[in-house]
Amino acid sequence: MCVTQPDMTYGSSRWTASNGFPYTPKAGAMINVNAALQACDQHPSLSQRTLATAKTLPNTLMWLGVLFLLWRLVRTAERYGPFTLATARLLRLVGWFIIGGTVIAGFVEGAATNALLASMLKNFSGSFLDFLPLSGVTIIAMLAGIVALTFARIVRVGVRMDEDLQGTV
Repeated sequence: MCVTQPDMTYGSSRWTASNGFPYTPKAGAMINVNAALQACDQHPSLSQRTLATAKTLPNTLMWLGVLFLLWRLVRTAERYGPFTLATARLLRLVGWFIIGGTVIAGFVEGAATNALLASMLKNFSGSFLDFLPLSGVTIIAMLAGIVALTFARIVRVGVRMDEDLQGTV
C-alpha cells in the first residue's frame, strides 16, 4: 500500500549523479528536481489500512449523499413543480451539503494522509496547512455549492413574487 502527499513537492538542485540521481546537466545548464513524497508499506498494519480507508471513504460518501439529494430534488420538482418553496429548500440543502461535505471530507482526507505518512516515515511532521482542502476539485465543488445556494435564493424570491401576484389579482 502506498500513500502520496498531495499538493506538496520537494526539490533540490544539489541532487547529482554522485548521490543517486541518474542525469547530469550539459554545460551551462542546471538541474532542479521537484518530486512528490510517496511512502509504501509492503505489509500494512490494521491501523494503516483503516487510515487508507479514511483517506478515501469520506469523499465517496459525500458525493453519494449529493447524488441522493439531487435525486430527491428532481422527485420533489416533479411532484410539486420546480418553482416551489420545497424545491428551493432542497436546493439550498444541496448547496450547503456540497460546501460542508467538501470541507469536512478534505480535512479528514488530509488528516488521514498525514497520519498514514507519519506511520510509515521517521521524523515526518505534517503541518495543519496540509489539512486544508485547496485543490482545484475542491474549489470547483465549492463553486457548485455556491451556485446551488444562489439558485435556491432566486427560486425562493420568485415563489414569493408569484404569491404576491396571486394575492393581488
